[in-house]
Amino acid sequence: VISKSQGDELFRSFKKQFADGCVKKKTLDAETAGVLWDELASFGSYSFNLSHAVEYSMITFWDMYCKVHYPAEFICASLTYGSETYKDDLIREAFRLGLDLRPPKLGKSKAREWVVINNILYVPFIEIKGFGEKTVEKAEDYFNNKEGFFDKKKKLTKKYLGILDEIKASEDTPITNEFADRIRQYFSFSLFKDNTWKMKKIQEKINLKFDKLNKINFEKKLKGKRYFFVDITKIKFSYKSKKSGGMVYGYVDDKSDSCMIIFNK
Repeated sequence: VISKSQGDELFRSFKKQFADGCVKKKTLDAETAGVLWDELASFGSYSFNLSHAVEYSMITFWDMYCKVHYPAEFICASLTYGSETYKDDLIREAFRLGLDLRPPKLGKSKAREWVVINNILYVPFIEIKGFGEKTVEKAEDYFNNKEGFFDKKKKLTKKYLGILDEIKASEDTPITNEFADRIRQYFSFSLFKDNTWKMKKIQEKINLKFDKLNKINFEKKLKGKRYFFVDITKIKFSYKSKKSGGMVYGYVDDKSDSCMIIFNK
């Protein structure tokens, strides 16, 4: 600890005292004690306790065994209990392993835990943007508990029921690229393999002002077209990107006139 935090020189200043003590106690001769002290000093840069190393090796071995023989369960557990930092990497790895991702499903998905059934990964309700702790519990119980239909405390509001309807939470069918694009706004990651690799982020300053009529016209114009967005604000727009040279679609922040656009390469 001294060698690492206060420097090797301070640690080595105790070398003679250590060697003299070993000779006095008749445990080591001066030369052997000096060699041992030099080794101890080198541990300041990096050292690993043997039992600690064995433990890490065993954990790594079992992790890799599970990933090879039970890939779906491994990815599912990692997404549930692992760090948020690695979520995107784990989802890409799930696609690489041939797993299928599906949005939260009533009667199958859990409030906070990822679920795997027949190599299909079901997203938990907590991953839906805007769904808080109480809402996800209601969503999980809504179809699992018959009382949920009649208990006012357990009822979901129209807003959340609308989102569940939009992501087809009551249907369990394979997700398509087009459907993944449409529900992209509700998640921080893509639910379709191609999108995770092909999406590219671009940030540009634009100045757009809409009145209510123009907003409606733009929404009608964009209806049915494929577009991606990160931050849901208030006004949809189409815009010719200066960086890409192509048309992109997204949302504009009506307060700062800035936007984040996502589009296919």
